[in-house]
Amino acid sequence: MNERLKPIGVIFAAGLGTRLRPLTEKIPKPLAEVHGKTLLERNMEGLLPHVGSFRIIINWLGEQIEAKIGNSFKGKPVTFIYQKNPKGGTLDALRRGVLFSSGNDIENYVVSNSDDIFAQGFYDIFGMAITRDSQKAYLVGKIINDKEKLKKLGVFLVDAGNNFQKIVEKPQEFVSNLANVGIYYLPNQVREFLSAQENLSQTEHLITDLFNAYSEKYPIEVLPVDADYTPISSLEDLKKANN
Repeated sequence: MNERLKPIGVIFAAGLGTRLRPLTEKIPKPLAEVHGKTLLERNMEGLLPHVGSFRIIINWLGEQIEAKIGNSFKGKPVTFIYQKNPKGGTLDALRRGVLFSSGNDIENYVVSNSDDIFAQGFYDIFGMAITRDSQKAYLVGKIINDKEKLKKLGVFLVDAGNNFQKIVEKPQEFVSNLANVGIYYLPNQVREFLSAQENLSQTEHLITDLFNAYSEKYPIEVLPVDADYTPISSLEDLKKANN
């Protein structure tokens, strides 16, 4: 695919990283390193084959992220967008990344968190799905069969064809083994939902709040992935990853 026609990679990197303090009092969480490479760079490398450019949403110590990454990453342009109030949550971050004026309103987006570690399979499944139908939204679901772990996560409820029905946060009863890990492909139609929401930054809204409304009008498919996934939610997680 022509690089200009590839989706834009929108990466969330604005959070305070409070659960990794005191480390994140000096550096933003996306710049925490595992085996000498930052979490942000690992995520950008995973997205690299599937996007034509990057938009990184930053706030806390964002100048460090700008200095580390620069205006291009392995040949692909990088734009930094400040989320003025990160308490607005991931939906506000998405709105800023998607509606950023580039002079081209016909864009598609691959959206990712920046602070966990994913096997390449999480990203490559998009390449196959987008080739099949680039006008459908896709959400990656990590297959987890540990019911106790699922109680702490958001999980996707799907039909027999893996079509999205709803997301259930921290279900105490088993409803699905497809956990939300924060990687999504959203076609251009998402702009109409985000354009109508002007006051997202006033209170916290999660990107998952978008899916129920979106699915009432446009199709969403959940892509099951059974590959290595290492969430970095604490200093102990970071230590384990480095060991």
